[in-house]
Formats: sequence, C-alpha cells, structure tokens
Amino acid sequence: MISKVFKFSLLLSLAILSFNARSQEADSVKIRNEFDSLINISQAMINDRKFEEANKVLQQIEQFVRMSLGSESVEYGIYIVQKGAVQLSMADYKSAEESFWAAEKVIVKAAGKENVHYGSVAHHLGIIYNIKNDNKKAIEYLNIAYTLRDKYLGSNHRDCANSLHSLAVVMSSMGNYEKARELHEKCLQIWLNNYGEEHPNTIRALHNIGITSIYLNEISVAEPILLKAMALRRKVLGEKHPDYAATLNSLGLLYIDKGDYINAETYLVKAKDIRALAYTKEHPIYLQSINNIAGLYGHLGYYEKAKQYFFEAKEVASK
Repeated sequence: MISKVFKFSLLLSLAILSFNARSQEADSVKIRNEFDSLINISQAMINDRKFEEANKVLQQIEQFVRMSLGSESVEYGIYIVQKGAVQLSMADYKSAEESFWAAEKVIVKAAGKENVHYGSVAHHLGIIYNIKNDNKKAIEYLNIAYTLRDKYLGSNHRDCANSLHSLAVVMSSMGNYEKARELHEKCLQIWLNNYGEEHPNTIRALHNIGITSIYLNEISVAEPILLKAMALRRKVLGEKHPDYAATLNSLGLLYIDKGDYINAETYLVKAKDIRALAYTKEHPIYLQSINNIAGLYGHLGYYEKAKQYFFEAKEVASK
C-alpha cells in the first residue's frame, strides 16, 4: 500500500515537471516570437534597400539563434536564407548561392523537405538558377516552392504569389510572354487580396503585366497599365526609389516602340539618373539604363551621344 507521504511526493514531482514543461514551452514561444520579429525587421530593411542596416540586424539574429536554439536549428537555416536574400538584392550572386545551399543543408537536416522553410530555400535557389540561365532547374525549384507554400499556407498566401512572380520571370526569359502575363495576373489578385492597391507588391504585379503586354506587342494595353503603375509608385515609394525608375524605364521603351522619341528620352534619362543614385555604376540595372539610352541615340542618328553612353558601359564592364 502506497503511503500518503509517497503519494504527496509523487504528485509534487509531477506538478514540478508539468510546471517546468510549461515554463520551457513558454520560453520557446518567446524565443521564436523574438526571432520572427527580428526577421521581419531585417526583411523591411531589405525591402527599403537599407542593406547595411539589414546586415547589422542579421548579425544580431545569428548571435541570438546560436545562443538560444543552436546552429543546427531550423531558425538558423532561416537566418542563412535571409542573409542570402541580402546578398541577392546586392547582386552578389555567388555569395547568395553559397548561402542558400548552406541554408538548405541546415533545414533539411533539422526538418526535412516537407515544410514551408524548405519551400523558401527552393524559391531562392530557383531565382539563382534563373540568373544562371538554367531555366529547367529554375522551374523545377520554383515549382517545388509553390507546391509547398500552396499546401501549407494556402493558394492566396503572399508567399505563393512570390513564387508565381519568380516563375513568371523565368517564363519571360524563355519568351513565353502569354504564360508570364497569366502568372503576373494571378500575383496581382493575390496581392490585391492581401495588401490592397497601394502596396509595392501589388504595384509590381501591375508593372509586370504592363511589361509583358509590351513584349506581346499590345502597346495600347501596356501604356495605361504602366502609367498607372508609375503614378502609384511615385505616390507610395517616392521619386527616388529604384522601382519608380524601373517603371520610367519601361515607359521609355514603350515610347520607342510607339515612335514617340521625345517621351522615350525623357523617361529613359530620368530612370538612369535615379538608378545612378540607387546603384553602383557596376550594377547590371544601371548598365541597362546606359545601354537603353545609347540604343535610343544610335537609332536616332545621334552618334556622338550614343558613343558617350556606349563607352561608359564598356568601361564599366571591362573593370
């Protein structure tokens, strides 16, 4: 027969174990909430192109995760993905690819491949393969990302739209503009549902629908869409933002197709001036602007002006 003292001791031990378990669970939730908060802060800085500040936050995240969860945790893998995202945004593609493969190794070991975190890794690897012009691999990884995000987050989740957007970029690079526009239209609906009209992602989808319409030679469709995207980007992001410059650049190319060379020059030069402040002279997006203006002047027979821009692009490329 169990004594009353033993019963009391056993119940007390169970109560202590239960309290410790609840305490550990509460600590775990607190740690992960703090981690999520730091990741969101770093993402906001990436979106605002404040890469130096983003890297400082990422240093804090790495220390925090190493101390609280360890370097083999899923969270450490997510941190590496975020680090790669900064490198990708800065056009340091080699470092970004190394980071994404390192993240893939950590996440697969910690949680396998059947989760949204692996979906994030697959998404970024798909982008890297697109940059490397390996369309087959890009589509493979982006489809993996979309399938996982659709399964675990739902088809109306913003991350699903991100994967659809990247797939659309690949389709455009392959010349499949009809499919690309279809995917951008799906992105537009998801982002409208999540964010409303005056959000950078929603406007990006609108902008991309306009671009693909140019490629499909539907200039009358593209022009009002791009003018709307330009007005929204000016309102939401301001006139010094590189995304605003991207829409100006696209309108410049549209007006070349229309034969409206005065407007074409105006928009292309404005885009180039903004990009000169937003990027380094070696950045491919800035060089794109230089080449666009050189091409316009060459087409118009302004060969001295064209040479000036071609030489600048050549000089930068040779460094």
